[in-house]
Amino acid sequence: TLALTGEDYSLSEIHNYAQHARTHLVTTPGTRAVDILGEVEERIFIEIENAVSSEIGISADTIIASLRDQNIIDPAGEIDTGDRAFSLKVSGEFKSTKDIENLPIRNPSDGVIYTLKDFAKVITGYADPAQQRAFYNGKEAIVLSVVMQNGVSVLNYSESAKDAIETLKETLPLGLSLDVIT
Repeated sequence: TLALTGEDYSLSEIHNYAQHARTHLVTTPGTRAVDILGEVEERIFIEIENAVSSEIGISADTIIASLRDQNIIDPAGEIDTGDRAFSLKVSGEFKSTKDIENLPIRNPSDGVIYTLKDFAKVITGYADPAQQRAFYNGKEAIVLSVVMQNGVSVLNYSESAKDAIETLKETLPLGLSLDVIT
């Protein structure tokens, strides 16, 4: 097992490098598989400013309906109104949190159109609690589990795996570390 860590990198960025590492390591002769562990799914959170939304007359249900109309609600994130929480996953036409912030929402009582950012914050974060988290030396990590093929000599494989790991380390950007755990 290998730990990929980087203090100046988000888990999402480390995960991208882990995928690169997996592609590199799986080509090592004698490797059966390389699994990535410890990844945490990204989520988009919408934090509604209840005082502002109440003042302008837009309810959580109106916001949910506007999001549904854009075909983006699917369990993977959360809208938390304080009293209730709703699942959210971005798909469809939204490419960034800015697109979501600019979602037009019509006030059902007077027809005035607001944008979501007028009364809510749209934040990218990670699922909490995470399904699986990995730590190495007290730092969050992405773990690569390298599995050797059956019938391959452990001695021969360990040498080629060490060489592949050293070559891989040379390709990582400054600030990312790849360490052998076991």
